[in-house]
Amino acid sequence: MTNSIKQIAVLVMLILLEQQSFAQAGNKGKFTFPSEIKKIEIPEEFKKHDAVILEEQLSFARTNSGVTRHVRIKIQNKNGLKEYRKICLPESPDHTESVFLVPRYKAETIHYPLGAPDMVIYFAARIIKPDGTVKVITPRDSSIKYTWNELGEKKNFYNFYYIFDELKVGDEIDIYYSHREIYYQSSAFNPTFNTWIPYRLFFNTTIPKIDYDLKLKSTVQYAVKFTYENNANPLDTSYEKNENFKDIILHWHYNNLAAINNVWSSHLYEELPHVKFYGAGDLIAKDSKNEALGVLEYPWNYVLRRYVGMKLKYDGYDRHFSSIIAYNNLYKEVLANCKDTTKLNQINYFHEYINHDFKYLNDVDFINGEDILNPRIGKFIESKQLRRIGRFNLYEEIIDRFDIPYYLVAISDKRVDAINFNKFNYGFGIPGLYCIIHKGVPYFVQPKSHQFGHHMNELPFYYEGCPIILIPQREPEQRVLN
Repeated sequence: MTNSIKQIAVLVMLILLEQQSFAQAGNKGKFTFPSEIKKIEIPEEFKKHDAVILEEQLSFARTNSGVTRHVRIKIQNKNGLKEYRKICLPESPDHTESVFLVPRYKAETIHYPLGAPDMVIYFAARIIKPDGTVKVITPRDSSIKYTWNELGEKKNFYNFYYIFDELKVGDEIDIYYSHREIYYQSSAFNPTFNTWIPYRLFFNTTIPKIDYDLKLKSTVQYAVKFTYENNANPLDTSYEKNENFKDIILHWHYNNLAAINNVWSSHLYEELPHVKFYGAGDLIAKDSKNEALGVLEYPWNYVLRRYVGMKLKYDGYDRHFSSIIAYNNLYKEVLANCKDTTKLNQINYFHEYINHDFKYLNDVDFINGEDILNPRIGKFIESKQLRRIGRFNLYEEIIDRFDIPYYLVAISDKRVDAINFNKFNYGFGIPGLYCIIHKGVPYFVQPKSHQFGHHMNELPFYYEGCPIILIPQREPEQRVLN
């Protein structure tokens, strides 16, 4: 992987500087409630749950993350009241995002994703009592501001909270809202991840749904590719003109969707119906008049081509650049101190040396925009410090000097998704995991991202047993062509 690709990934990293509560949660806007309220019977098997979604109509615009939602929830016990007496906007269309991005011990205090100050277009709510009495309420509202520093420029994002103080067990809360774009930068919550853009929408949630209707809109010219997982094919597809663009509208309708038992441990993607989408602007099928017919599915080799290491055997290790001298000295130190002459074991010695003797730096100054230079590698190697921004460069520079084939690994966190060799899926990652094949056996090395790293072939639990794709980084004395 080139330095520029890695640095681009790091440049978008943001850091949370402050949180501040405000009295108002944004514009509630004007809204007129429909006069008719449908009578909906709760199936017997749903009565054991804390709450039940009686009906939901959701419209999600993929091109700008705009959302319009109506949801009506029956509160069945005290746990349901505790959970649904408030709502926080924006909500995520992917229930696995928090699992992936937010540590579990912070799940009660960190809400993801975020919104702009003027995000809320309207928000309205009413309570329906068991006897049919209807009362329009004014929720107690507040917002939390997150000030992020992106390379020295402060940016403000928000969560908007609406609390229903009058809601009781047995009541129904009937909510209508609409809002604009959602922001998905994640590094403030877990700095080991880069920007995460949602790429799928699940129909199920943590409580059952009796009547569920979804419309997913995307501008045809933006060339978004949709795939339907676990028989999630849309009920129908339509098109409408939108100024100079044409929108495609996908429509789903479900009855009696079961609840997700455990978001934290379930592999939701394996069995629940959901739709995936990703931008595919450069692979469009066209007719003889050059009119767009549809989006072609990305093949894996097309997606991963940017990560292939087009490297020759390097002959510039004797140049008198400070960085080359620093890498050379470290390489020579490894060779001198490692008693084993097998290249695999020498690489393992280097890896363990970094794990045990180098202090990990999380690059807060770099992320804050106070240091936008590449690592001064000689200084940091001499002081035995591993900078987050430079750790992949360091590993590749040292492994390159052994002049053996090695690979970068494409993989997915198994809690969230899994690579399908036959069909590209957007949820894969390039975590800086390297593979060296020795006598037909793969050995994996991952540069540490905390003070303590993993041994060779010791992987985090969420990678164990996962399908992977190996991306060539080097072939000895020859250029990689395929």
